[in-house]
Formats: sequence, structure tokens, C-alpha cells
Amino acid sequence: MKAAVAAIIRLGYVNIAFKVISLLVNLMLLGSIVLCDNCKRLAYTWLVWSMFEFFFNFGVILFFVLVWNGFAVFLLIKGIVWLLSIYLIVVVYSYIEDLRAHPIRPGNSEQQEPRCGISMAKFKSNSHCPSRTSAGFSSSSNGWKWTTSTWGGGPVGGCKGYSVGGSGGGDGGGSGDGECGGSGGGDGGGSGGANCGGSGGGDCGGSGGGDCGGYGGGDCGGFGGGDSGGGGCGGDPNLKELAASTLRSIALNYIQRKSPNPPKALVKALNLLKERDDIVITRPDKGSGTVVMDKEEYLRLLRQASIADTSKFTSIDPNRPKTRGRPPKHFHPLLQKEKELKAVLHQVLPEKLAESLSPKGSRLAHLYGLPKTHKPTLSMRPILSASGTYNYKLAKWLEEKLKPLSMNEYTIDDALVFSKEIREHPVLEGDILASYDVTSLFTNVPVQETINILVEKAFTDNWFNSTYDLNLQKDQLTQLLRMASTDQLFQFDGQLYEQCEGVAMGSPLGPLLANVFMCHLEERLSNDDLIPSYYKRYVDDTLAIMPGLDVAVSFLNVLNGLHPSIHFTMELSNNDSIPFIGTLITKNGNKLETQVYRKPTNTGLLLHFQSHTDLRYKKCLIKTMVHRAKELSSTHQAFVDECRHLKSMFHRLGYPSSLVNFIIDKCDYSSTPDTKTKSVETLRVSIPFKDQISVNIAKRQMRDLSSKIGIDVQPVYTSKKLEQDLKLKEIKPRILNQHSVVYCFKCDLCDSNYVGYTTRHLFQRIADHRYSAIGRHLRDAHGNIDLLNESQFRMLKKCGTKWDCLVYEMLYIRTIRPNLNTQSDSIRAKLFV
Repeated sequence: MKAAVAAIIRLGYVNIAFKVISLLVNLMLLGSIVLCDNCKRLAYTWLVWSMFEFFFNFGVILFFVLVWNGFAVFLLIKGIVWLLSIYLIVVVYSYIEDLRAHPIRPGNSEQQEPRCGISMAKFKSNSHCPSRTSAGFSSSSNGWKWTTSTWGGGPVGGCKGYSVGGSGGGDGGGSGDGECGGSGGGDGGGSGGANCGGSGGGDCGGSGGGDCGGYGGGDCGGFGGGDSGGGGCGGDPNLKELAASTLRSIALNYIQRKSPNPPKALVKALNLLKERDDIVITRPDKGSGTVVMDKEEYLRLLRQASIADTSKFTSIDPNRPKTRGRPPKHFHPLLQKEKELKAVLHQVLPEKLAESLSPKGSRLAHLYGLPKTHKPTLSMRPILSASGTYNYKLAKWLEEKLKPLSMNEYTIDDALVFSKEIREHPVLEGDILASYDVTSLFTNVPVQETINILVEKAFTDNWFNSTYDLNLQKDQLTQLLRMASTDQLFQFDGQLYEQCEGVAMGSPLGPLLANVFMCHLEERLSNDDLIPSYYKRYVDDTLAIMPGLDVAVSFLNVLNGLHPSIHFTMELSNNDSIPFIGTLITKNGNKLETQVYRKPTNTGLLLHFQSHTDLRYKKCLIKTMVHRAKELSSTHQAFVDECRHLKSMFHRLGYPSSLVNFIIDKCDYSSTPDTKTKSVETLRVSIPFKDQISVNIAKRQMRDLSSKIGIDVQPVYTSKKLEQDLKLKEIKPRILNQHSVVYCFKCDLCDSNYVGYTTRHLFQRIADHRYSAIGRHLRDAHGNIDLLNESQFRMLKKCGTKWDCLVYEMLYIRTIRPNLNTQSDSIRAKLFV
């Protein structure tokens, strides 16, 4: 027996020696594995397990040596350890195999049915495929940005992630409607990102996006372009090449990772909801959440709130007029407005500026509504999706240039700054708080009168021309403002309408003109010495401190007598408290106190912790809400109460209590917010979110690149929201819907074909092909250029941006190999020009 025991003990020592060798081998493997970012966590896990097994065996042997009865226990536990080791090896192997997402080339997948007589089998995809990413560079007014997009299955392309909770994220709190950061707030549940808060507000989410560019297939090509670009890297070509090659490598590594598919239950529920044509799923007008309505009731309320007013909206016939001088074959009122606006722009503006603002392939605006669930009686707020319409670029340009004229000493630009200022304002014992609200300000602004007021301000001391180096006359600026803000065409329920009175809904000039008109009224009050001692306004909401009720009522009468189209309502403080732009203001003796205010209809639905987006945006949401609570709370007790509410709210959203408590404690003990300013050039990289591991790897690689090239490379991760798939779709006329498309030409007389793209309307591009390779083919091979007709063209892909068009054009060229195309390869990405 003693001999057997001695033998087993010797075997135990051999086992320990073997484990020491195994530990050394694992350390050597760690040195090589750590170079592969995909395997870092596995390497650390394996090392910890090896150390645990080593010390565990060593302890068991010692126990066995010291205690003879430990023999049976040793064999039992050793067997368990072997089983766990085998299990861990299987798990690790499966994980590594899952990480090996090989790049999917365009030639390896299938899609769509044959078009233009050409088999597109190589392009086919399904809703559960891994998303594929394209990469490239585009330029903007803020410098160069490198962008990627996904393509593949689904209406938007690729199996992108979905964000859950609220209505795609929802608003996070703040001024006006309890939004996330500062005045005007910012969405707390978007998927891109920017600032975490600060006194100026800033979005905690929102797509940091940019244009989708480049090609993520074999070589991750890409392309340049845009109005302006940033230099960088000190002009050093070596650094430029290093930056371009490194980002290309990061992109290739990133797209090789397999994207997690949405949960099957979520996909099934989404598809079932999309098939329902008797309901409308949208978000509420104020706050966040989801509203499900009967479609007929939704349309009735939206008609009642918009087109039912025939004095402001009129129905338009989209058909060609039956007159002697009939318009051309491709007629639509929108195309006529495009032509008129383009002619005016080239007449009054410099050529380069006029070309950049001219409409190309503009879309027809779409009317939709947001239910006012916070009102006692359900009603609808009509909204026009004006982005991409024929006058949108001109309106954005005018809004940017004329914005300084829409502010005065009474306007509020930042809710956090406002809360500090009002706490410092002294009040008397008999003073009361009163708020004045304009009823339907945007629809009741006298447009022509306001435009005249704005033009007069712009030409005071020739401010507009001297500031922006232009040479416009008053009547020319008036004409531009009128064309950009009025007579908007839109479609609703299949019918074409024109807004003939009021500021065009959805126009960027709407808030500008409203503020200009209100500033004009306030100037009249100031000149007549009728402004109260304390008077502040945020768009259509005004707060005033009055010496008594009689004075407050008298001032309301003065306001309602300023203009026949504007009507004010008044709300007095209740128990010395009044809500104003997300802040509850309370009169306490001779001072004012503030704290966070939420409307009774607030749902508390923000970005859910399980949403498919980067963790830093979730942390950013907590930071923004806590920072806002601290800035708006005039007492520590108010801040403590608000933090208690935030803990409860984030707990319902699935956030770990430790994370929420850590951020709250950090904010509570910091005296000033983190307002670091960076002087280095910034390059933002827009990437579709895959999973947190991939995101962390890309962040680390970009930090390393930033230190080498002297440019701050910041990744911005975007996610797809469920709301995008559930929106009520409006079928547009075919002649207008075929813009920003990739198309295919196939000759009727031979097998020659051509693939191209256009951001204009397709029929306009077809006319240009009389003088392109297609026209030369018809003339040289068949002797008749008049053989060109629209039936020879087919739309291959409807795209969102020019960069998407370039991406898909290259993909189809590589797959179809058209013989009439001169280019045959993807456009190479350029980081610097």
C-alpha cells in the first residue's frame, strides 16, 4: 500500500511539472495571440484558467500528501477538472470559429432576379445574412470624413442591428420637451454620436453619419468628392499613405466580422407589423414612446389638421395641361418648379454657388403627422418631410446665413444657462410668474411681411453682402426667401397638394422666420417701454415676472393687440411654481429655485441598454441626463431627488445599477463639467455597428493611428432604428421616384449593355445618353441614334445618396461586366487631396 501511495505521489509531482510546462507554453502563446485583436479575450481567459488549474492541482496534491484519506477526493475532483477542461476547449473552439467571419465578395452571394437579360444570381441575399460593409472617404465643410455603409439583405441593405426601447431611442429630457442636453435638447437614443452634454446641450445620440462611400468588397476601394475637404498630416505623403492604408486595413478587418442577427422573435414581430395595413405605428409629438393608431383615424386627424384648411392648402393636378403649347412628355409640377428655381439661382448668385444650390433629382415632399398625446383631446401635428425637396438646399443656405438676425437680448439659446440666470434674478414679495404661449406660431406667421422685415435687417449697412461677399439686391434676396419658404409641393394619400399660405411645413426657414417675426414684435414693445422687468422667450414660449395679476392680464391684452394673426395664451404660477422649457421654476421668498420638470405624459423611454449600439452612447446618455439634472437643480436635495428618479428610470431600461451609480457619483463630486477642447484636426469615421468587441478593437486601432498621424480619428457607429421600417409608406409617381438610381441599358438589337448611375431623374439622364457610349454604339453599330428609348433602361437599385450610387454602380459593373462601360474597377479611396 505504501508503494502505491508513493507511486501516486510521484505521479502527482509529474502532473505538477506538466502543468508548469503548460503554463509556460500558454505564456508563449499569449505573446503571439495578443497580436491578434480578435483573440485577446480568449488568450486572457485561457491564461487565467491555466493558472487556476495549476494552483488547484498543486493544492490537491499537497492535501493528498498531508492527508491520506484525500486519495479518493483527489481522483474525483481531478475527473471533474478534466471534464471542465474538455468543455472549455469546445467552447473556446466554437468561439474562435464564430470570430472567423471571412469577407463576402460580391461574387459569393446571390440576389434579385435577372434584369436587363443579365443574371444577377451573384447578388442575391436574405434577411439573415451577415451585413457587408463598404468604405470610402467623402468631404464636408468640416473637413474630411471616412464613411462606410452596409449592403445586402433588407430594404436598406445588410442585416443591420435594431435599437429597441422607446421609439428608436426617444428624447432624453431637456428644454421644451424634456430632451437630453441643453436648449433644444438632443436625442438620447440615436445611434451615431457626438457630444455628451455640456452647457450647450449636445446630442447623446443621433447619427454622426455622413455619406456612404467606397466599396467594401475585395479591396475596400472608396472614392473622394464633395464641396470642400481638409488637408492634414502636414502634407507629408508618407503619413497620408499610412493613414489611408491603415484605415483600409481596419475596414477590411471590421467587415470580416460576422454581424449578429436580430432576435428571431423581433424579426417575426416586425414582419407581422409591416404586413398590417390597417394600423399606423409612429411616435408621439412630445417626449418619447410608441403610438399605435387605426389608419383611418390617423388619416382623418391629419386631414383635419392640415389640408382641410383650403385657405392654406390647394389640390394640384399632376397631369399635363391640355393646351396648344403642351409641356413636354415628362411633365410634373415639381419638375417645373425645379426649372424655375434653377433659372433664378443662376441669375442672381455666383455660378459656383448657384450650381451647388440648384435642385438635382429632388423628391416630392411627404406629409405625415405626430399624435399630440399630451393634449386632453387627441389631435395631430402635421409635419412635412422636406429633406431632399427642390428648395431644401437653398432654404438651408439662407437659414445658415441669416440666423444671426433671428436673435435678440430676450431670446433663450441655452436652457442650462437660462436656469443659472433666472436663479440670480431678484424677485419681490408680490411678484408672480407668468408664461405666455403663441397659438400655432409657425402656421400663423405672416410670411411676406416677415420676409420684408428680414430683408430690411439684412441690408442695414449692407450687412448681408459685406459679410458673405455677395452682390445681391433687396428684391433678389426677397425672391430667394419667397421661393425657399413658400409654395411647397407635397403628396398625401396619393394626392398632390401645394401649401399656398404660411411658412412651408418642414422648411429650415420655419423657425428662422418665426423668431424674426417675434423679435420684431419685441422691438415694438421695447420701443414703447412695455417690456416687463424680466422677459425671456424660447421660440413661442415666453416667461415673465410680473408685479401682480392685474399687470399680467394687462400685458396679455397688449400682446394680443400686436398683430391680428398672432394670438397669445397665459398661464400663471401654481403654488408659486411654473414649468418652462423643461425646468420647474419656484418662487421661494425673495429668490427663485429651479429643478427638472417632466410633463405628466412623460414615458421615461430612452435608449434601452440592450439596444444594438455602442456602449459609449449608453454611457453618454446617463452622463447627459445627470449633468442636466445637476445644472437645473438649484439645491442639492433637488439633485438627489432627480438622481433617485434617474436610477429608477435607467433600471427599467436595463442599465446596470453599478454603472448608473458610478456616473452619478462622478458627476456629484465634480465641480465643473468636462469641457475639454481639442485643437487637433478631427477625422470622423462613420461605421455601421456590429458588436461591442468589434467596436472596441476598431477604437483601439484608430487611437493608435491618431497618435501616428497627428489627427484625431474618431469612429462614429450607426444603427438602424425599428421606426424606419414601420413608417407609413407613400407611393410616389414613377417619373419622380426614379432618381438617385443605378440603372442598366440593354440594346434591343444586340447583347451590348451598359451600367450607370444618376442623382437626377432617370429620364433626364437617358436623354444625355444620345451623346455617350450608348449613343455612339447605336450610331456606329446600328446606324440610327433614334433607336434610343426608355424601354431599354431598367432600374437596378434605388439609392439614398450619391455615394451609395457609386458603390452599387461598381458592384454591378464587376458582376455584369457591361461591354459599353469604360471603367471596370472600383474607385480608390482618397483620404487627403
